[in-house]
Amino acid sequence: MRPTRRTAALAILGSGLLVFAVVLGRVELVIGGAALGAFLVSAQYRAVQTWAATDDALAITYALDKQRVTVDDTVNLTVDLGLSTPAAAPVTASLPRPVGARFASGTVPTVGIQPGATSASVSCALDHPVTGSVDLPRIEVEYTDQLGLFIETVTHGSPPSIRVDAKSTGDVHVGQGGRRFAASYGSHRSGETGAGLDPAEIRQYLPGDPVNRIDWQAYARLGEPYVREFEVESDQRTVIICDHSKSMAQEVDDAPAVAYVREVALGLASQAESQSDPLELYTVDDDGITSRRGPTTSTTGYRRIQQTLLNLDASHASTAVDRSSGSRVSQPDGVNTETPLEERLRPYLNVSGYVSRISSRPLFKTVQRALAEAGDRPRFIVVTDDADRTLLEELVAYLDGRGQLLLFVLPAVLFDPAAMRDLDDAYARYLDFESFRRRLSNAPGVDIYEVAPGERTDTILSAQSSSERAAATDGGRWEGDT
Repeated sequence: MRPTRRTAALAILGSGLLVFAVVLGRVELVIGGAALGAFLVSAQYRAVQTWAATDDALAITYALDKQRVTVDDTVNLTVDLGLSTPAAAPVTASLPRPVGARFASGTVPTVGIQPGATSASVSCALDHPVTGSVDLPRIEVEYTDQLGLFIETVTHGSPPSIRVDAKSTGDVHVGQGGRRFAASYGSHRSGETGAGLDPAEIRQYLPGDPVNRIDWQAYARLGEPYVREFEVESDQRTVIICDHSKSMAQEVDDAPAVAYVREVALGLASQAESQSDPLELYTVDDDGITSRRGPTTSTTGYRRIQQTLLNLDASHASTAVDRSSGSRVSQPDGVNTETPLEERLRPYLNVSGYVSRISSRPLFKTVQRALAEAGDRPRFIVVTDDADRTLLEELVAYLDGRGQLLLFVLPAVLFDPAAMRDLDDAYARYLDFESFRRRLSNAPGVDIYEVAPGERTDTILSAQSSSERAAATDGGRWEGDT
């Protein structure tokens, strides 16, 4: 409860009367001061009783035109206030600004029920600039007594929540060589055989093998009993690293490239959750790691990772980092510190007399850190673009023998707004990317996928005849053909 200025003025007047009564010795002034004090106490008591009755009679309802929207969409909200009996004193209600949303008008909506009235209503529009769940705050109701001496503010109502999703990227193409994949990517294996789900090989039956594991079809063909071994899947720590650097702000069909990063990462996170795999997430931009979640196998942990991905946006750093350059460390003549895979990739790195070292780059440093903390042979999932192909080559070489790598790459040509103006040139650029992807895919333990807008990918690939495709790929076979 708060006193108003009128209450303060009466309190000062009563105190003044008591002071003058002492100075002047006037009894009537004492009586006047005491009367004012009693009046204020009585008014306060009546106000509390009135407010309690009004609060019990007050009902607040919320009405939303939609409870699930995408980023930057507007939701229309209507709040109705109703009293079962006419208001004895003014009742004012206001809606505080929700966290994660803003009022389209820029002002807080306020509505009042005047004395003698029983209802009031207010409508407003809410904009939602970020993804996530927006919990509408409880209405702040301000009660005033009939004399305007006291004010009380309470919260009221049971507000709903609004779900804000990221903008849809439409048709997302994930595949290899123009061939779209709809299945999960890179299911992890233990490297061991035994009882499992996926057939691996058959071997000759040995005494002690369970009879129910005999492959009777193989027995019919070979005349001897054989046992079929299965690939054993195991829980494996999955580390997702999402690149949301400045280059990911490039928009295609009103959706930024980072939206495709987000879409793929959400699907992969969902796959890890369905398998109850320990999941860890890093997000990185031009300046370094921007967030880290996990590792986790709990529902709450998975939800936090999902929310982080939903809020992922392209970096808008004022200073762009030159991602095509990197430090090179000279090695003494005759000294070879390269791994066998690095030696195989070296002819494609366009360096002479130097070993390319890019350990200072944010994405590479993030992989190093994640590897150091992840333990034995984790599964790395890196979602990035091909703006720096040397970086991707070094990542493949660095993880050789250290863990499984699933690389999801957004080809620059499929996100270039000008690419559709010259389809022949776009197709040639795509072939160059595909050649690069195939070369890296030859590394053991590496799977590389392209991520792009589906319609643009189909348009660029369909611009060439099947004969041209066959002539441009190994063995006269194009992976996009089925």
